[in-house]
Amino acid sequence: MSTTTPSQISNSTPATTSETTPISSSTTSTTLNPFHLHITDYVHDKLTSTNYLTWSHLFRPILSLFDLDHHIDPNSIIPSKTITDSTSQQTKTNPEFLIWQRYDRLVLTWINATVTKDLIPLLYNCNLASTAWTTLHNHFLDQSLAKELDLKLKLHNLQKGSLFIETYCKHFKEIFDSLDAISQPISDREQVMYVLKGLPPTYDSVVTFASNLRPAPTFHDVWNMLLTQEARLDHLGNTPSDSSITVQPTALLSSHKTSTTSPQSSQVNPPRNSSFNSTRGGRSHFRGRGRGYGGRGGRFSYQPQYPRPSYVLEF
Repeated sequence: MSTTTPSQISNSTPATTSETTPISSSTTSTTLNPFHLHITDYVHDKLTSTNYLTWSHLFRPILSLFDLDHHIDPNSIIPSKTITDSTSQQTKTNPEFLIWQRYDRLVLTWINATVTKDLIPLLYNCNLASTAWTTLHNHFLDQSLAKELDLKLKLHNLQKGSLFIETYCKHFKEIFDSLDAISQPISDREQVMYVLKGLPPTYDSVVTFASNLRPAPTFHDVWNMLLTQEARLDHLGNTPSDSSITVQPTALLSSHKTSTTSPQSSQVNPPRNSSFNSTRGGRSHFRGRGRGYGGRGGRFSYQPQYPRPSYVLEF
């Protein structure tokens, strides 16, 4: 690996103006010099026990900006401390090592300056930036497994109950984000499955509709569908235990921006007197020929179709 310095400098005094690199030809007063940088102006959130990925996300671009990424890589090549002069054959200090050492101490200072006091003891024996970075990474990696198990247990146990849909979905969003923060993201399909699983019977129509919708809805699509159903139930004055009301698929589909055709909605109750409309010749919808309601044999022919809720969550 090349040991070229970030600013391609040729001496061991990196704070001189000759080592700064202009950002653009039109900006004469603004220069890139890591030794003039106030790291806390860019890494706003100090590292705590819960925000390692956020801290790392803010920190890494600063290193890339100054070509200092290799200082946190434990496998990077460090210049030798001494070299042999080709003329005198005498050993002397390697100028490249001195330059590397200055930048490494700068990165180590940045790390120390952006962690909370509680975490500083972890870095007491870290004399290199790469050692400090690796120590912090391993520390939080060990904690992430226990946190992952705890968060996934919460996902399995979360139920809507008496929660409003907004609160219910926000709980899921917080858990999904927390898992993503420890590099254990939940796919859109799994997110939808977890949300639908915790719903009461009043939302069976949404479960059926979302389960059969193609392309499969995202978590936010389902969130909007549930808000629509909740508003309808509230408008009709239904309590959470009333499962007799369904929501029209066309209303649910308004938030899902696809050309998917929504499944047809069946009526829960047949229209009044719908079976008594006579036709020419006095025939009704009953079998037989005009003998009372049942006709011949008294058999009744109207068979209302009730919806059959499906709970298959396959996408």
